[in-house]
Amino acid sequence: MSSSRRPDCWCSARSISLRRWCCSGAFLGYRVTACDARGVFTTAARIPAANEVVVNWPHRYLAAEAAAGRVDRRTVVTVLTHDPKFDVPLLDGRCDSTSHTTGRWGGGAPKTTAWPASAKPA
Repeated sequence: MSSSRRPDCWCSARSISLRRWCCSGAFLGYRVTACDARGVFTTAARIPAANEVVVNWPHRYLAAEAAAGRVDRRTVVTVLTHDPKFDVPLLDGRCDSTSHTTGRWGGGAPKTTAWPASAKPA
């Protein structure tokens, strides 16, 4: 990935959180991709701040992007779905990628997990 390109921020979340997070990522200067397997919620009209809107399982999309060489140490992955069937595979797949930071917020009190790409959680 060229260093002149804006860093990527990939978001997977419930629709209202996804819209808000994409706005935040764009404001911070990231090239924002919104990804969710539920096409009814994942549209450009619902998420106008996203540079790209992808209807796919987030873990599959991240794996394909990593295999294509479009994930680097500047890539940020956010996971806000509150649904283990989306969160767990994406976080597991993220451990095998070169993305720098991953954030996850669960239901109830916010919880975050962030670690450098060189360190994988036990």
